[in-house]
Amino acid sequence: MKIAKRALRRHHIQRVKNNRKTFWGNSVNISNRRLGICASTPCVCSCWMCGNQRKYYGASFSDKKRSLIIGS
Repeated sequence: MKIAKRALRRHHIQRVKNNRKTFWGNSVNISNRRLGICASTPCVCSCWMCGNQRKYYGASFSDKKRSLIIGS
Protein backbone atom coordinates (compact mmCIF):
# COMPACT_ATOMS: atom_id res chain seq x y z
CA MET A 1 0.00 0.00 0.00
CA LYS A 2 2.82 2.42 0.79
CA ILE A 3 4.41 1.97 -2.66
CA ALA A 4 1.11 2.78 -4.36
CA LYS A 5 0.80 5.99 -2.32
CA ARG A 6 4.34 7.00 -3.25
CA ALA A 7 3.71 6.31 -6.92
CA LEU A 8 0.49 8.31 -6.84
CA ARG A 9 2.19 11.22 -5.06
CA ARG A 10 5.02 11.24 -7.63
CA HIS A 11 2.49 11.06 -10.46
CA HIS A 12 0.63 14.12 -9.14
CA ILE A 13 3.84 16.10 -8.61
CA GLN A 14 4.91 15.36 -12.20
CA ARG A 15 1.46 16.30 -13.48
CA VAL A 16 1.56 19.64 -11.65
CA LYS A 17 5.09 20.33 -12.93
CA ASN A 18 4.00 19.67 -16.51
CA ASN A 19 1.07 22.06 -16.13
CA ARG A 20 3.18 24.83 -14.57
CA LYS A 21 6.09 24.90 -17.00
CA THR A 22 4.79 28.16 -18.43
CA PHE A 23 3.47 29.51 -15.12
CA TRP A 24 4.75 32.93 -13.90
CA GLY A 25 5.55 33.79 -17.54
CA ASN A 26 8.38 31.25 -17.67
CA SER A 27 9.49 29.51 -20.81
CA VAL A 28 9.36 25.75 -21.28
CA ASN A 29 13.13 25.55 -20.59
CA ILE A 30 12.77 26.33 -16.88
CA SER A 31 15.31 24.97 -14.39
CA ASN A 32 14.34 21.99 -12.26
CA ARG A 33 14.75 23.98 -9.04
CA ARG A 34 12.50 26.82 -10.18
CA LEU A 35 9.95 24.35 -11.53
CA GLY A 36 9.87 22.58 -8.15
CA ILE A 37 9.34 25.89 -6.35
CA CYS A 38 6.52 26.79 -8.72
CA ALA A 39 4.91 23.38 -8.23
CA SER A 40 4.93 23.64 -4.43
CA THR A 41 4.12 27.37 -4.09
CA PRO A 42 2.20 28.68 -7.10
CA CYS A 43 1.81 32.20 -5.68
CA VAL A 44 4.75 34.46 -6.51
CA CYS A 45 4.34 36.96 -3.72
CA SER A 46 2.74 37.41 -0.32
CA CYS A 47 1.11 40.80 -0.85
CA TRP A 48 -2.26 41.70 0.67
CA MET A 49 -4.08 40.11 -2.29
CA CYS A 50 -2.12 36.83 -2.32
CA GLY A 51 -1.03 36.35 1.29
CA ASN A 52 -2.76 35.05 4.36
CA GLN A 53 -5.73 37.23 5.30
CA ARG A 54 -4.98 36.96 9.03
CA LYS A 55 -1.66 38.72 8.52
CA TYR A 56 -3.28 41.78 6.96
CA TYR A 57 -6.85 41.87 8.26
CA GLY A 58 -6.64 40.00 11.55
CA ALA A 59 -8.67 36.98 12.55
CA SER A 60 -11.88 36.26 10.67
CA PHE A 61 -15.27 36.38 12.36
CA SER A 62 -15.45 32.58 12.61
CA ASP A 63 -12.00 32.48 14.26
CA LYS A 64 -13.06 35.06 16.83
CA LYS A 65 -16.28 33.19 17.48
CA ARG A 66 -14.44 29.89 17.88
CA SER A 67 -11.97 31.41 20.35
CA LEU A 68 -14.87 32.71 22.46
CA ILE A 69 -16.54 29.29 22.51
CA ILE A 70 -13.37 27.36 23.27
CA GLY A 71 -12.00 29.97 25.68
CA SER A 72 -15.05 29.81 27.94
